[in-house]
Amino acid sequence: MAVASDGTAHIVYRDADAGSLRYVRRGADGVWTQPMVLDDQGDVGYFPQIRLDAERRPHIVHSVARTVDGLSGVRYLVANSATPELGDFRSRAVSVRRQADNQAPGLAGLPGPGRACLHITNSGRALVGFYRADQRWLYLARGDVDGGQGAPSSKKVGISR
Repeated sequence: MAVASDGTAHIVYRDADAGSLRYVRRGADGVWTQPMVLDDQGDVGYFPQIRLDAERRPHIVHSVARTVDGLSGVRYLVANSATPELGDFRSRAVSVRRQADNQAPGLAGLPGPGRACLHITNSGRALVGFYRADQRWLYLARGDVDGGQGAPSSKKVGISR
């Protein structure tokens, strides 16, 4: 959950029954939006994180256990405004990896990334960190969803073991 200076609460969560990532907002006036499905392309929405930038736009990162195409990874989303509606979020894969057909989906054994962390800089740039247990590497992605300079592409930054 992230709360803007005007009291607007932004909440992102995983709907375990549907395997999807959802977003809901409570305005400063106390009125809730209807839940919005932001991602439902496979078994998604694990460990969601949400942060607001200086313009109060929500930025979201979440882990994907397995997409409909057999990929696992980390996805990043950003809203076009401080009060987004359905369709106002742009999405980008930060890290993806194909899973073997016989590999069990899920994040407990971490065939792909586990929990991703998210930080938004003063200039609005996203920093996403995550650890890939299968490779024993810590990754840092930085940039924005538009693919501009320093777009969220992963870089090995060290070994944690």
